[in-house]
Amino acid sequence: MLIPCSESSQQVVIHLPEEFNFKVQRAFRKTYEQYPPNRDFVLDFNEVKFVDSSALGMLLVFRDFCGGEQARVRISKPSSAVRNMLEIARFNELFHME
Repeated sequence: MLIPCSESSQQVVIHLPEEFNFKVQRAFRKTYEQYPPNRDFVLDFNEVKFVDSSALGMLLVFRDFCGGEQARVRISKPSSAVRNMLEIARFNELFHME
């Protein structure tokens, strides 16, 4: 499985699948590891309808890859249900959410 992404000189946009769960862990890691960690990343949640606890763990590992507190990562277009879950887990304090 490949996770589509698009790249410009300013940022890398990773278009996450409808189900962001343990099944996509390897594909997600392969996708972001092909870029230098100091890039600006946007995680496009537009299609995501389901997020499980392993996805939250993947986001934390991704944030560490990108530099931890200095990471330049944005979460874009989460549905209200996904946004609510991320806010309950306080991920809005770790990532910029649009």
